[in-house]
Amino acid sequence: MKLLFINQSLGIGGAETFNKELLFWLQNHGISVKTFVTNKKFQKILEDVDIHSGQIPFVVDFIGNRKGFIKGIFLLPLTLIYYFLLVLSQRNSDIILMSGFIEKILVTPIAKLLKIKVVWIEFAPLKSIFDKFLGLNKLIYKLIVNLPNIIIVPSNNTLTELSEELNLPNSKFTLIPCARNIEVNNYSKIKVEKNLACCVSRLEKGKGQDLLLQAWQKVEKEIPSAKLRIAGEGGFIDTLKHLNSKLNLKNVEFAGFVPDSLTEIAQSKIVVFPTVWELEGFGLTAVEAMALSRPVVCFEFGPLTEIIDESTGILVKPYDTEALANAIIKLLNSPRLAEKMGKAGRKKYLNKFTFNIVGQKYINLIKKV
Repeated sequence: MKLLFINQSLGIGGAETFNKELLFWLQNHGISVKTFVTNKKFQKILEDVDIHSGQIPFVVDFIGNRKGFIKGIFLLPLTLIYYFLLVLSQRNSDIILMSGFIEKILVTPIAKLLKIKVVWIEFAPLKSIFDKFLGLNKLIYKLIVNLPNIIIVPSNNTLTELSEELNLPNSKFTLIPCARNIEVNNYSKIKVEKNLACCVSRLEKGKGQDLLLQAWQKVEKEIPSAKLRIAGEGGFIDTLKHLNSKLNLKNVEFAGFVPDSLTEIAQSKIVVFPTVWELEGFGLTAVEAMALSRPVVCFEFGPLTEIIDESTGILVKPYDTEALANAIIKLLNSPRLAEKMGKAGRKKYLNKFTFNIVGQKYINLIKKV
């Protein structure tokens, strides 16, 4: 069976991490995988695990700002020609798999015209995208949403919101959670830093690092030795550094891009994942923390309630920075509780979020298509 993966992405985040490991797992289980992507860093990541990857020469953005939308309209004829020739050259593929908004819109009609099966992964609710540009994105999406053979969603949160927004039955979607393939032994000898909390995520508004900094004021007052490492890159960094200076925080480090987020987690006592992002599709950082037996502090928001429960971490009311601080303080001051939650998280990870479980569900679904 031959699978073609087409992807436009501007950076490396949880979606790219999951896609890479999914494609690697499928390739190692008898499915021939070929990919075409826009992001050079992502292309190299795929090639490093022996996944054939070609580069799409340009990015078309209909979901960002007005400037990107106008540029996308201008490039649309060229883009359609490019994608038609690309899919035509790969017409011996059995299935085209896509997870990004733009390629779904542009490639799906071409694939159906050439009688190639199509599978979508829809990570997140799309309301914020649908609301842009007078609802044009939503109109186009509704015109083609019945073309893919299968739409996979990673959470009930995404399933419910898409079903309601598009007035589609729940049966239109197939629920399969995301997963991570993590060799725990590779991280077992890393020294854990006392009272260190980490936050690993893209730096952008909605990911909650600003809320975490506000909460950290109280954490520093209660536990002067507490340290916070914020790992990730993105356009929100200047805002966060300014806020950090304004709040006069002493023990916050901005680590920037890190090649291995798992090392950051392994060094930490607890993981804080303070997202309130409208497009949060799953929360892979929470799964990574659970795999490495670390408790998670997060807001009771979106898909996080389907990953973290009271046995594996502490969930607090969204935007409540006081409650966020109290949860962090509680776990840093209670090593036994943190260890107990970490062990429970590890057990849940093994039972639900490994590729031995999730990957097999994908293979069964692909074979059914």
